[in-house]
Amino acid sequence: APGQFAWTAGEPAFYASSVGVRRGFCATCGTALTYESEDLPGEVHVLSATLDDPGAAPPTAEFFAGERIPWMVVRLPGGCLCGAVRYRVTSAPQVSCYCCCATCQGATGAPAVS
Repeated sequence: APGQFAWTAGEPAFYASSVGVRRGFCATCGTALTYESEDLPGEVHVLSATLDDPGAAPPTAEFFAGERIPWMVVRLPGGCLCGAVRYRVTSAPQVSCYCCCATCQGATGAPAVS
């Protein structure tokens, strides 16, 4: 919801991964940080693996499971890898999930995006 997310250090870079979608990332190290869609105004999807404590928000759903790479085994053991960009979420996640769609795989080079 609006007002529940704020960048707290650095400025992310953004790129349009598809029509109406922009993805935030650290321009220094390349860490993917956020996903925003015009279809979901006011929502900022944070990639949960970038949270300071990813275990605090374990996935509760899986999207596009039919597109999951067959060898992928989910293991659930904030800011970017180099620390140049930081953020704060001030409310509990409404949903924590991971996506296995081919678009996310291609955009990130990972078998799933959380």
